[in-house]
Amino acid sequence: MKPYVGWLLGLCLLGAAVLGVGWPQAEPERPLVIWSGRNLPELMALGREFTARTGRAVLVETPGNFVEKFEILAQQGEGQGPDIIIWAHDRFAAWAQAGLLEPIPASALPQGLCLPEAAAPLREANHLQGYPLQLESLVLFWNRTLLPAAPQGDGEFARLARTLPAGVDLVGWDLSSPYHSWPFVTAGVPRGLWVDGQQRLRLDADQPQVLANMQRLTDWLQQGWMPKGLSYELVLDRFSQGKLAMMVGGPWDARRLDKSGIDYGVTGLPALAGQAVHPFYGVIAAGISSNSREKLLAREFIEQWLLTAKGMALYQADVDTGLVACYGQTQALNARRQAILQSVRQGVPMPSHPAMPLFWNSSTAALNNYFSGRLSAQDAWQEAQLRVNQPEHH
Repeated sequence: MKPYVGWLLGLCLLGAAVLGVGWPQAEPERPLVIWSGRNLPELMALGREFTARTGRAVLVETPGNFVEKFEILAQQGEGQGPDIIIWAHDRFAAWAQAGLLEPIPASALPQGLCLPEAAAPLREANHLQGYPLQLESLVLFWNRTLLPAAPQGDGEFARLARTLPAGVDLVGWDLSSPYHSWPFVTAGVPRGLWVDGQQRLRLDADQPQVLANMQRLTDWLQQGWMPKGLSYELVLDRFSQGKLAMMVGGPWDARRLDKSGIDYGVTGLPALAGQAVHPFYGVIAAGISSNSREKLLAREFIEQWLLTAKGMALYQADVDTGLVACYGQTQALNARRQAILQSVRQGVPMPSHPAMPLFWNSSTAALNNYFSGRLSAQDAWQEAQLRVNQPEHH
């Protein structure tokens, strides 16, 4: 190198250092970002193992207003928001329809090792909207100290109620919650909510069996078996304090009940007037955002780490987890997970349809209007049906 060339190069480097410009630096690798609806320590542990093996960081977040934030960020272009989202399957259809999710080949699931009920709600044509991770459904928690056994149906309620101490109620849940009440509202009903051939969500709750079931629930209230006006929090509090002999809840309630020290059992939901109930079940699924710049890395994490025998066993270790979607057949099921499986097999998947928020809102209004005495059961459900079946007029 000629002396003056070296001198000139040195001068340029010195100038760049003085001005703070320097040479372009490579951007640090962005972590693989996972948004989950609930904080799962086991998922974070799996992320740390993935980082140790691959060198790629994994960031697990549980943001508030999860759904709204994801949908807003998804409209802002590539690289915005999470790479992987973990949420209940009933939102996935709307996200897939809006182009927010990467389609997953059905062959990506471990063949023969997943419950058929887990993949079915996520299937669309020859692909999946997401990877099924776990199934959740409602179960009956019962206080072993207060009851010798859980009832098979409400025909046993009168006898059981007579055995309870003063100040203890027999059964409870938030009646205004359609997720909790729908199994009893539709007991013995072949079809109350479905997606028709034109891909429209249809509600048919104005039918004699539904009206009879609503009256049956009113009878529970009038008999004093179930207190009026219970909220979700009040149900948990009363059951935890031994003031409620039975509560309808889900696996997400287990941690709190365990901390209370209450001696409880878990079983399937009781029949209503001799009719089996059909609870909704949900599939907690992992979807890959179509805006992710790390789609291959996201698939690697899910398929080679999370959705494996080891990953599912670790995921299942959380007390709030329901029933793992895959590899669960090789694991011994405790009473809670056996009850969830029973509920799943006698239940129906929540329709994965963009109009489901309309169903939840309309049904909540119908239940509130009926149990507050503002409307008859028929009028309340007719109003809900109009809102769901003819949304263009509302």
